[in-house]
Order: sequence, then C-alpha cells, then structure tokens
Amino acid sequence: MNELSNYIEISKVEKSFNSSFDLMNGSRIIFHPDIIDYLWIGTEEKYKYIYIDDIIFSEPSFININLPIEITNDLNSVEKLDYYPNYANLTPIQRYKYLKYLENPFNSNFEIGYTFIFFYGLERFMYTENYAGALSLVIRLLEIYNENHSFVSYAVESILFKAIEINDYSYLNRILVIENVVNSLFPSLRTYIYYKANKELSADDIILLSKDVGWKKKTYLNEYRDLFVKNLEIVKNEYESAVSINSLIGNRQIENLPSFNVCRIANITADYNARAAKLPNLLLVNALKDNVFNLMEKAHIMTKNEVAKLRKNGKINQKIITVKFKEIN
Repeated sequence: MNELSNYIEISKVEKSFNSSFDLMNGSRIIFHPDIIDYLWIGTEEKYKYIYIDDIIFSEPSFININLPIEITNDLNSVEKLDYYPNYANLTPIQRYKYLKYLENPFNSNFEIGYTFIFFYGLERFMYTENYAGALSLVIRLLEIYNENHSFVSYAVESILFKAIEINDYSYLNRILVIENVVNSLFPSLRTYIYYKANKELSADDIILLSKDVGWKKKTYLNEYRDLFVKNLEIVKNEYESAVSINSLIGNRQIENLPSFNVCRIANITADYNARAAKLPNLLLVNALKDNVFNLMEKAHIMTKNEVAKLRKNGKINQKIITVKFKEIN
C-alpha cells in the first residue's frame, strides 16, 4: 500500500460548478480551462485535516464557496499572504485574488503564495487516478516560477517521489530541461535526480558538480569558459563511461550510503511520516567524485596549455598583474 494512502479520503471531486464561479454583483470567475479538473471546490470541507499545536490545518487548496469574498479592482493593493497559506484562512479580499489567480495560474504576476495554494491541491491529485495531469500541471508551473527556489525544491521533490512510485522517469527528464531548475537544486538532490533519470552528464552538469567534489581550480574556467567547455567536451567524449552516474555507481548498494532529508509532499495535511523522507547521498561515492574531478582536471590542463600557446603567438594578451603595496609609514 502506498505510504500516502491515508492522505486521500475521496477518489473524485464532487463538483458544484462547471467552468466558472459566480460572485456577487454579477461578477464571475472563469477558471483556466486546463485546471478545471484539478480544483478542490464545494460547499463544505470533506478532505483530511490535522491538528498541530491545537491549530487546525484543513486542505489548504479547498475552495469552500460559502466563505465570504470581497471584490476589488486593485489586486496589487491586497496584503501579502502568510507562510503556508490556506484558502480558508485568507481574508475575503485575498480569496478573491486567489480566484482571479486561477483564471490563469501560469501568470507570474501573482505572488508565489497563490501558486503554493494551487500546488498543494495538485499534490493531493498526484495520489488519485488523475495523477498524470496533476504532474504535468506542476511541471508547467515550474516553467513559470523557476526562479523561486522554495517552490522549485518542493515541486521537484513531489515529482521525484511520484515518478519513483509509478516507475516513470520521463517526468524527471522534463524538469531537467527547465531553465534555472537544475541550478536551484541542492547538490545531493540534483545528483540523485540525474541518477534516477539515467541522465548522461553534459559539460555544464560536470562543471556544476565539480564544486561539490572538491575541484577548486577556477581561474581558466572563469576567464576562458568557452575554451574550457570545448576541452571538457573533448575529454568527456574520450571517457564515455565517466559521464553516466548510473555507470559510475554500478551495482553499489546505494541504500547503505549516508542519507539526506527531503520532503516527499509539501501539503501539511499529509501525514508527517509520509511527508518526511531520506535519499542516499550519491556524492559520497568515490567513483563518481574521482571521475568528475579527473574530467575537470584534464580539461583544465588542456585549457591552460592552449592559453599559453595563444599568448605566445600574440592571440591573447598577457595579463598585467598589479600588486598593491602596503604603505610604509
């Protein structure tokens, strides 16, 4: 049985709406057509809630249509959301802004808290029969909100664990090509995703990993990056087995490696034991560390020698090193 089986209490949404939501004074919210089937909405709370320090946390994305809403023509003046926003705990005017957000949740003009409310509901959908559509929507949100490190981390971890559960790592390959996402992940998580996605390391991947394995010679990389990358590609092609984490890990029992903490699901109404998880830290595998280090070292030496020849031939100016001497009184 899935560890999150207790998280979902119903298998389908009982809709009390079609594609729009009527408000007072004839106003109407028209939900984005791609999200209609991924909203938790109704007349009363039917979804799991928990108590933490005597505070009730109900499904944060559930839209109770009986809660008051205050319409405004100035969404920019609405007060900021608190951490861990919950639709039920929003002010009436914040609820209106969230409903307006749902007209186009792929609009980055809204603060990230509204995306989190929607995301929490998508996480719940990941554990229903509609999981594929929910996963695709989270990936679309990542494409828009890829500069928010907190959202990137939670979204990627949710996708990772669902991909593991259904044994379909195509979702990981989709997130690895989104700009800023890979760079935003902390090294051990990024490496584990490379491993699960069976990704062949690119020159940029190797450079990104290099600082995590102790390679520190950055001068030629920083000052002649294009030349360095070209040489790294040459070295990489000579050692094909060295650019696949899966090949480097081999048959090692990675479960025995020291682990790092991750969050399987961000929605706080999921059981804590299901939310918290650990993954093996692949950066502690010597074969991986040594190969990344050696690839960078070879590219460094090639670049250093090539720069020396270019300088000798007058194609690169010799750098003038200035030293600031301490004044002597």
